[in-house]
Amino acid sequence: MLPAQIFLDEGDEGPNGPLYEYILRYLMKGGLKGATLYRADFGFGSR
Repeated sequence: MLPAQIFLDEGDEGPNGPLYEYILRYLMKGGLKGATLYRADFGFGSR
């Protein structure tokens, strides 16, 4: 298993809508067994 984190801004857009949806659909089509999306309501500091 290779864990990965992808950080996006809320306004990032993919070809047909939000970029996070595009990425999740791409991973599902590629056969990934699972993914989790977290939305942060508040944070500070650099990534």
